Amino acid sequence: MIDFLVEHDGVDKCVLIGSMSEDQRMQLAAYFASLPHEPFEQDIDPARVAAGEALHQARCERCHTENGTEPLDDAAILAGQSIGYLERQLINFRSGDRWQPRMMSRQTDDLSEDEILSLAHFYASVRR
Repeated sequence: MIDFLVEHDGVDKCVLIGSMSEDQRMQLAAYFASLPHEPFEQDIDPARVAAGEALHQARCERCHTENGTEPLDDAAILAGQSIGYLERQLINFRSGDRWQPRMMSRQTDDLSEDEILSLAHFYASVRR
């Protein structure tokens, strides 16, 4: 499967995935699932981590259990993700540029920029 991805380097991955058969998508998912998790290395602000942890406990823990590390949750693994990616997606959720479940929108719609950045730092700091 990795050969397939290398052969299509430079191709829009959304278009590529859309052109794959169900069997190819399953093989791709199995390949990535077999890889060990390696958190993204980045500079973390301890004060933001503390503020983000409090926000996580109050707003997010119900669905993103164990600080966003649990792969069996019906939610994304947030732990160890890039601060920039997490921040961008939370902004997209809040603005409506990215779909989110209604229950999640109740938790994200009123987040300030500062709260979003704190949540991003918290999740980025978490190791599985």
